[in-house]
Parts: sequence; structure tokens; C-alpha cells
Amino acid sequence: MKKEITYHLNDDSGVSTIVLEVLIPLGTVFEHQYGTYEVDEILESKYDINVYCFPRSNYSRLKN
Repeated sequence: MKKEITYHLNDDSGVSTIVLEVLIPLGTVFEHQYGTYEVDEILESKYDINVYCFPRSNYSRLKN
């Protein structure tokens, strides 16, 4: 069974979710129409994979 991969793009205005068929590795920086994000955490369950991303410009502030 193929797992659904959901990306949670977190920023100051809230969270947007997108579903992709590829898993972007932890620490990867990528461009999205909402800005530049970095993959911060990947949580895998029996049925799906959730990828949590934060804006690159705020990344160091959010990690502390």
C-alpha cells in the first residue's frame, strides 16, 4: 500500500497543506509559491507520512 505524503507548510499566517508523491529529505530547502521552506521533521505512521516545513527566513528563530 502506497502511503500518502502530506507536507505542512508552517508560517506566521498559519499552516498550508499539500500532498506530493515524493518524499523530500530532512533538511532540504525548497521553493514554493508561498516562499522558501526547509524540511524540519518527518513523521511516519502505518498509513501516511507527514512532513513539517518552516520558512527558511525564520528557521533559526523557530528552532531555538
